[in-house]
Amino acid sequence: MAVLFLKCRYGFTLEDLIHFNKNLLKSGLSIKEINYERAKKSKVKAGKALYHITAKIIYCYALSDVQNNEPDVIASGCFSPANSQKINDNHYQAKLKKGRQELYYSIIGDNFSLRYQLANALNSAVYVQTRYFIENAENVASSLTSFAYSANKKGIYIFGGEASVQVTGKGKGGRCTHLALLMAKKIAGKKHITFYALAGDGNDNLENVSGACVNQNTASQLQEKGIDISSALKNCDSYTALKAIDAIIPSWSYPLNLNDIYILQIY
Repeated sequence: MAVLFLKCRYGFTLEDLIHFNKNLLKSGLSIKEINYERAKKSKVKAGKALYHITAKIIYCYALSDVQNNEPDVIASGCFSPANSQKINDNHYQAKLKKGRQELYYSIIGDNFSLRYQLANALNSAVYVQTRYFIENAENVASSLTSFAYSANKKGIYIFGGEASVQVTGKGKGGRCTHLALLMAKKIAGKKHITFYALAGDGNDNLENVSGACVNQNTASQLQEKGIDISSALKNCDSYTALKAIDAIIPSWSYPLNLNDIYILQIY
């Protein structure tokens, strides 16, 4: 999809694209809103990719990184024209027709399938949650903290989604590191809680960084380093703060763009 996205409107350069995309990522918009804006600049998104394909039968296999697995939102709907029809109720397949062409569209993976794959790989008590977060990071952190305090079972709870962050400073950080730092502030000195936030594609808007891990002791560790959490959050400098105490989770070799994973470990 990244290659297709480079085919933009005439008069829109690669430098324009880079600047445009960086501003979108800092805007605090949801992925659905971001993809809608991206489609305006593209000659392939919003179903326009089909104009460049002459094959009579097209098979598209998609990995969903959006809530509700909407084909017209995934990758800004490159292969999903406005008149697409569902085959079933859960968006996992759609049969599309345009002129003499037929498109068979199947979603073969999403954030929930990633959660269950992760749960199957863990040996302790694991509870996959149905909640999919699309709120801003502050609200997500508040919801996760409330859940952690009210949980009556020890174990691992897996959530997912994509918390938005409106960048207000000039620091270094990503969605997951920002959320992790928010959590460190909220769970400071409380019950035994460890929180992991990691990007499914292994890229938390930072090279070789997928996210971060914090617990009830993180705030005091940062304080010992002379780092003020509130200042770091205001400056969107979560990476620098968490890197100082070795709380950063590196990228891995086989990333999948299936949104972010949020894990609460309560013990």
